Amino acid sequence: MRYKHDCDHCKPLGTFAEYDLYYCDELDATVLARYGDEGHQYFSGLNTGRPELKIAQLMAEELGFINTRG
Repeated sequence: MRYKHDCDHCKPLGTFAEYDLYYCDELDATVLARYGDEGHQYFSGLNTGRPELKIAQLMAEELGFINTRG
């Protein structure tokens, strides 16, 4: 992973384009796409329409972390 990420609950999924992708279940199950070292430099959420988060969601589903298909 390229960027600093300090959440102990997040599981790294890999990278996509300029993003480091994570699955996190700290509060609610979600995925993240980090694009920098600063704390605010990420996008998160399921079913947002953002391509980088869709890739993270598919990876998390493939690994069995989440099931958003019902």
